[in-house]
Amino acid sequence: QCSSKPRPPGCYATGHATGWLRRASALLVMVQLALFSFPPPGIAAPAGEVGVIRIAVLDVYGRSDKQRVTSGDALFYEEEVTTGTKSAVQIDLLDESVLSMGENSSMILDSMVYQVNRGIVEGAFTMATGVLHFKSAGVPMAFIINTPVADIGIRGTEFDIMANDTETEVAVQQGTVEVISSAGTQAVTAGQSYAVDAQGNATLGDTPSPQLASAVSKMLTTLADTDLSEPASMVASAPNDARAAVQQARADNPEISLENLLAMELEKGLVLIEMLPDIAPNHVARVTELVNSGAYVGKTFDFVSPGYAVEIGQLGMPAGGTPLSPLAAEISDTPFVRGTVGMSHLPNQPDSAVGEFFVTLDAAPSLDQAYTVWGRVVYGMHVLDALSPGRPPQNPDAITRLKPIVDMLTK
Repeated sequence: QCSSKPRPPGCYATGHATGWLRRASALLVMVQLALFSFPPPGIAAPAGEVGVIRIAVLDVYGRSDKQRVTSGDALFYEEEVTTGTKSAVQIDLLDESVLSMGENSSMILDSMVYQVNRGIVEGAFTMATGVLHFKSAGVPMAFIINTPVADIGIRGTEFDIMANDTETEVAVQQGTVEVISSAGTQAVTAGQSYAVDAQGNATLGDTPSPQLASAVSKMLTTLADTDLSEPASMVASAPNDARAAVQQARADNPEISLENLLAMELEKGLVLIEMLPDIAPNHVARVTELVNSGAYVGKTFDFVSPGYAVEIGQLGMPAGGTPLSPLAAEISDTPFVRGTVGMSHLPNQPDSAVGEFFVTLDAAPSLDQAYTVWGRVVYGMHVLDALSPGRPPQNPDAITRLKPIVDMLTK
């Protein structure tokens, strides 16, 4: 430990399939459409309506003449919905299920009927290309999503799909889907990912491909980003509300990216930290790894010096018992001002950082170019100012949750 006062902080991821299975599936869809083309009494939507657009980002088109659509527009049977580059759309379906599409995606809303008297959703969509996220509202479903390579039977669940002319991949978060293709019929359950190509090559695994994971993350980030641009009157105003916190942070820093934003919850309130991968990529990668593993949850601020800095205590041994390797310093010209987040390291050993971090409560020029800067607080400095002081404090404040802001906003 260091004896200087104030001490420096740190003194501690086809072609089209053929065969009788595909033909049988197509026949099943045709039978469904024939049987359920007229909704029974009790459906709370105009005849032929499939759902309503909740969020439309940039280039989203619908209708038979491919007109641009926007929030509040209704969508109907046999309507094609397409998205352009850097675009996304979220659709609220008749039964309150939510369907989202990412950039460069195309889907035809062949049919959807909410059979209120039977409490079931029936019908089919055709997904030509792109990425899709589906989350049911808990209503039983006898529903099919057709792709160029496979047909996906839904029974009420949450999953992601990525499709093109040569391959279809499905990753399931909740429930079960049934994938019918030239490879046969495969049930895919929660926590599984299944990919099949036009030649019938199939792979069942525990994690989605990096391409699917990246496309879904980009889609959800785009939708959350736009949702947060609503007028302040439409956003909750509680100080610890994540959406309101981002809204306020962006009022001061419009360039803030949700992808790099962490939400740190304490009993005294919410703190938003923007990571800075451009100046400390390795440190940001380490923090991201630790955040995803839950390593920071429950850790306390063991050094709190009002007007100077606050620092979390030692992380200890990570899960699995393998010590984290030390990080080489990534020193930059970024100064330590109020709200700067730096990585702690052992005294006079800049390449010894592991994962503990500190936040300066005021300008601290003595720390400039001596510690790696990897982030900045963009909301919640008032929370850090209110932490119990001491080294360590008599009643130290603990981190109750630390996770990417996108996870908070999209769950």
